Amino acid sequence: MNIELVNTFFEMVQISSESGEEKEFISYLENLFTKKLQAKCIIDDYGNLIAKIPAKNTARTEPILFGVHADTVRPGKDIEPVLENGVIRSAGDTILGADDKAGITELLAAIEAAKRYPPLEIVVSREEEIGLLGSKNLDASFLNSKIGFVVDMDNLADIVIGGPSYMTIDVDIIGKAAHAGWSRRRVYPQLKPRQTPSQS
Repeated sequence: MNIELVNTFFEMVQISSESGEEKEFISYLENLFTKKLQAKCIIDDYGNLIAKIPAKNTARTEPILFGVHADTVRPGKDIEPVLENGVIRSAGDTILGADDKAGITELLAAIEAAKRYPPLEIVVSREEEIGLLGSKNLDASFLNSKIGFVVDMDNLADIVIGGPSYMTIDVDIIGKAAHAGWSRRRVYPQLKPRQTPSQS
């Protein structure tokens, strides 16, 4: 097991970032990305972090986006992570906070280990757990990527390219109720099934 990776993850989960209270963790990531990845960081008006990382060992200029989120569900304060027999868990009555801090740790390690990559844009959104609010309020004018990946999955070997979605639409209809079949019933109230000749 990579101890440096574990230590980075432990450091992240010990910073409380329940939905709506991500400011300290966003600031931590801003400093981390600037120091380790030479990123130029922007915080939009909603508090989402956008990190722009220069290309490494390539002439490619088209950026790729990676999306993660900073918040955790409750109870997510004063988390104490424990490593036992190769398994990381919470020591107390809190969540571990692996969603999505494990994804952020993995992404950071992958970028650091990569020998080359095009320009990268990392979006760290707020309030994902309570309705994707950070993503809905993201200032996309800061982004140039045309392709992106969301790093928020429980299996390292899987890549999801599609999934179910849910959308609600409220519609107000003004007018009179009508149906094409109503007029037929009015004009032909005594319609009967067509009879076929009996076979001889």
